[in-house]
Amino acid sequence: RLTHCTRKQSKPPGKAWGIEMGDSEKKQKSPGFFGGVKAEFKKIVWPDRQETLKQSVAVVAISVVMGVIIAIIDYVAKNGVHFLTSI
Repeated sequence: RLTHCTRKQSKPPGKAWGIEMGDSEKKQKSPGFFGGVKAEFKKIVWPDRQETLKQSVAVVAISVVMGVIIAIIDYVAKNGVHFLTSI
């Protein structure tokens, strides 16, 4: 007759090295995930209104310039392919 192994474990899971699961000293001392997030948010130095405006203008200007460059490359490529296929 086949039976399952019923050998008893000498120690319950998690106590193999004499430690309780979830009761580590480090975990009790740490503030937890959200406490750490809150602490990190306090360290952030937010830019002032003038700096935010400067950076926003720079982003918009660079986006417009890149859009124009991509449009020119697209126009040249489209007409180049059209020229080569019409020969």
